[in-house]
Parts: sequence; structure tokens; C-alpha cells
Amino acid sequence: MATRCATAVPSTTCSGAGAPATRSRCGSFAAGRCRPSGWRPGTSRSSSRRGPVRATMPLGDFLVAYLQKIGVTHLFGIPGDLVIRLFFRFGRRRAFRIVTLSHEPGVGFAADGYARATGRLAVVCVTYGAGGHNMVNAVAGSFSERVPVLVISGGPGEDAAETVHDVVQTVWREQQPGYLEIHRDMVERRIPVPRAIIDWDGALAFRRSDERKVEEAVRETAARFNASRRPLTMVGIETFRFKLQREVRELAERMGAPVTTTVLAKGAFPMDHPLYMGVHIGPISPRPIVERVDGADLVLNLGTLLTDMNLGSRPPSITRDRSIWAVGGHVNVSFHTYTDVHIRDFVRGLMRVRLRRHRERIRYCDNLPPPAEDVSRRLRVTDVLHEVNRFLRGRRGYAVVAESGDMLFAGLDVRVERDGGYLAQGYYASMGFGVPGALGAEIATGLRPLVLCGDGAFQMTGPEIAHAPRYGLKPIVLLINNGGWQIFRPVVARPELLELPEWPYAQLADAWGGRGFRVERIDELREALVEADRQREFTVIEARLGPNDLSPVSRKYIQASARRGRVASI
Repeated sequence: MATRCATAVPSTTCSGAGAPATRSRCGSFAAGRCRPSGWRPGTSRSSSRRGPVRATMPLGDFLVAYLQKIGVTHLFGIPGDLVIRLFFRFGRRRAFRIVTLSHEPGVGFAADGYARATGRLAVVCVTYGAGGHNMVNAVAGSFSERVPVLVISGGPGEDAAETVHDVVQTVWREQQPGYLEIHRDMVERRIPVPRAIIDWDGALAFRRSDERKVEEAVRETAARFNASRRPLTMVGIETFRFKLQREVRELAERMGAPVTTTVLAKGAFPMDHPLYMGVHIGPISPRPIVERVDGADLVLNLGTLLTDMNLGSRPPSITRDRSIWAVGGHVNVSFHTYTDVHIRDFVRGLMRVRLRRHRERIRYCDNLPPPAEDVSRRLRVTDVLHEVNRFLRGRRGYAVVAESGDMLFAGLDVRVERDGGYLAQGYYASMGFGVPGALGAEIATGLRPLVLCGDGAFQMTGPEIAHAPRYGLKPIVLLINNGGWQIFRPVVARPELLELPEWPYAQLADAWGGRGFRVERIDELREALVEADRQREFTVIEARLGPNDLSPVSRKYIQASARRGRVASI
């Protein structure tokens, strides 16, 4: 998928010298008895930029204490020789739950899923070199979709404490990944800790707005909205990242206008809400959504990114003269731009002003044909989606995780109950996110994941599910086996390039400590889902489909991309 330009990922390598420290028994840097054994008051002889120093402590102990102070409770990673001392300190502090998987890409996706599901900072620790390089793809997805993940890899100068503080603050403020590199021979070296960090309450803050600009942007937006006849609200990914789901829902209810979400933001607005029309994917959206968006005289875009996935691989049809955009720390009201206006302050400002309430009959739209009457016939992908919706209807405590590929598009037609969730990597779209991302999300929220995953993606990172039993996790993986990389079949001239080895998926699930099912008919899938719901361990349901079966949205997206020359035949 296309890559957008953005600010660089905050990163740093700590280096420097200092005296070795004695082992500590406590990582807190609050005043009182709970201090590392080597802690001693002191003053700094360095520049005034850092402010007065109240104490010194080993860098490793400082890092542990700092992460605790900002509320980190889980740490994802794989121990390695260059971070073994850090893992020793993390493991000694029972406040952290350490989650290890088999390979760094899975760890990265799990941390990403954790951060997406909670809106909290996720922390990963991997070894230097190979470990860090293996994280690149997962972190690229986090960067593309604004997911706050801090990667620690395995020295400090005298400003190491400020460096840690600055990187973590930037990760949270920008909602993007960051990187801290701490060499193994620096973990026990003593560093000065500024008074400001010691006295800090641990609260992470988003970017601040200019209140005067917020007021003007809200005033102009309200005037435009109140004068409109056919407004529409389009909810984007920043609604997720800045935890604005409740405020946006309440704002939409005050306005009464129809609501759509982008591909990236599916799940940011309740899918069973009477104002919700469905997912907008540019011209390949369901026809009623295309007509309603194109016919709107004002589109209020809240946190919406212009990506090829969101736009259906076509130029945007929403012109500036009839739109308002709140994204990336600024607001555009048609051709007027207000910088330094954070979406959180903008939405809350709109909640405080008078807005005209519109009334319109709205119905939810998807891409699915009517369900099949003959439940004994062979499964098709549309049958799978109907059965998933049937299964989720009335069931609480589930979150749907859609893998990239055909299942990313198929998942757009899945509806989740209001207390559930939906996760997908809808922009960067790296295959392999689904299973490890679901593990991280379940650790974070306790919601049971229902993973929509193709056979190709499962062969990448699916075996990470073998770790589910030791963490008490019980995801349901609905593995769509259509015999290879079928999403590319319409645009590939040599079908043999799409073939995959046949794995005994159901038997592998049994061997890894879960339950496995293999189904080929609609009624078999229906029974397997009910049985999986009863299980106390993870479940893999292999649903065998025909080789040319694709979801309706996938087929339309591929055709649109091919027409524009975005996909080349191999």
C-alpha cells in the first residue's frame, strides 16, 4: 500500500561513561525509602538545560522505574545477549507482565495490537541488530497508522534520563513509534536524574492547542454545519488514537447527520448505531454510501487520513469547498487553515456550541448478497461473513481482528456488538499481523479475538498461537484456506507463483494445545463456531473454499487498482 510522508520516528542511542553501580532492589524514584540501593543525592555539573539533579541511579533501574511511573504494565519482547541485563531487571519487578513469543515480527505485531486495543503505550524489548531489524516491518505498520509503540534495544551520557523522558513523551504526543538503544555495558552505569523527572506525576500529555485558534475553528465549523442541508460525518483513525470514540458518538448524536467510517477507523463508531451507514471506501463503497457522500453539501472529517485504502485507490471525491478536516494537529474549514488545533480540543469545542440537529432516515449498508438458503452447500467467502455476523449477533465479549489480504477487505462487512472491538492494519497492510496482533489485543482488553486470517498469512506468523495456552489466551482463528495467495489471482499471469504448501492446520492446533476443526459446508462452520465459543483454549477453524473465491470488496478494489495501473501482472 502507499506510504504517506510524516515526521521521523523519534530515536536515540545512549552512550557515555560512568561508574558501575551496585544492584538495586527497588526501581521507584519517588522520594522516601523506596529507592535503589545505590541512589545518592547530588547536583549536576552539566548544562543548565537539564535542571538541578536530585539523585543518581543505574540506567537500568531508572528505565524500569520510569516505565512503572507512566503506567506500563506489560512488556513484549524476546531476550537476547545484548538485552539480558535489562530483562533481568524487568523480570525482577513483578509489576510487569512479560510476554515473549517465538520471533520478533510476532512480538512487534502483538505490541501493536495491544496499543491499538487499549490506546495505551506498548513497550517492546529486543536484542540489538537482528532483533531490531526483525522489528522494522511491524514498526513501519505502527508508524503508518499512528500506533504508540516504544522499542527498546540493546549507553548513557549524562543526559540519559532526559533522553528516555523525551523519547517517551514524543511517542505519546505524536502517537507514533520510538526507539531507545541501550548498550549492555551501560545498564548498570550510574546516571543523574533531574529533579523535574523525579517530581513529575507520570502523566503523558498530547500536543497542546492554541485556544484562540480552537475557538475560531469551532465557531466557523458550527456556522458551516448549521447552514448545511445534507451534512455527513466521516470518522477517521485519529478518533481511535486519541481515545475520542465516546465524544465523537455524543457529537454525532447531537448533530443527527449520517456517519461513515474510513477503512482504518472501522470500529471507532458503534456498528449497530442508528446513525451509522457503514464503511466508506471511495467509489467501491456500497452504492448508497457513495451517493450519500457525493451528495453531501458538507463532510465533517474527524481524524481522516487520505490513503489509497481509505479512498478505494481513487482520487478523493470530497472537495475542499464542501469539507472540514480535523487531522494532524490542524483544522481546514474549506480553504481556511487553523494550525495548532488538536482534534481532541476541536471535538470538545464543538460539544460546547449550539449545533442544528438534522433528521434523516439512515440504513446500514454492506457489500454482502442475501444469505444462502441451502446450508449444506460448499462454503463461499460471503457465507463465511454471514456466519460470522450470525455468530456475533447477541454475543458479547468478542473483538474481530482482520488479517491483511482478502480478509482485510472481507472484515469490512463484519458487524461487532457495541461492547466489542475491531482491529486491522488497514493502511500499511502487512500480512502476518492477525494472529500475534490478536494475542496482544486479548492481553490488553480481555476481549476474545475472532481472527479472520488467510492461509498465506497464517503460514507467516500463525504458529505464534502456540504461545496462547501459557498466557491463558483463547482466540478463535477462522482460517480461510483457498489454496494460496488468491487475492492476487486476478492480476497474476502465472498462477503457480501463488501456490502454498498444504498444512494440516486442524492437527497443528491440536498439537499446540488448542482445538482444531476443518469445515467445508455452511452448516459445519456454524457448528464449529458454536463449539469454539464453548472452548477454554484457543481454536483454529480451517474453512476450505474454492480457489477463485474472493470477498466482494477485494474483487472491486483489485479491479479498480488494475484499471488505474496500480497493479502489474507478474
